[in-house]
Parts: sequence; structure tokens; C-alpha cells
Amino acid sequence: MEMSGQEINEVNKLCALLNKKNQQIDELLVVIDTAQAALRRAESTIKDESDKKHVFNQSAKWVLNFKM
Repeated sequence: MEMSGQEINEVNKLCALLNKKNQQIDELLVVIDTAQAALRRAESTIKDESDKKHVFNQSAKWVLNFKM
């Protein structure tokens, strides 16, 4: 069964959207990796417990624990 021109156009649009989403995922993974590296550096540098608790709130812990 052959695809019509409209179906081919729809497939091309979906492929382009998929590629865009994959690129966005790749970029977000780089952001997460960068944030994790910065938090690990902060963790090894910050000595004051009060400051550590301020920096390492729940969202920071979530970023550190994120794995893909």
C-alpha cells in the first residue's frame, strides 16, 4: 500500500517533531549534568552545616539523584 502525499507530509512532520524533542532531551541532560557537577563542587566546598542545608534543599537533592 502506497502512502499519499498527505500521509508522507504527516510522517515528515512527525519525524521533524521527534528530532526536535530528542534534541531538547539531549540539551536538558547536559543542563542536569552541569547542575550535578556544580552541586558536587559546592558539597565538597561548603563547610558550614547551615549553609549546606540552605543549598542542599529538596530540589538540589532531586537534581543530584536524577539518573537517566
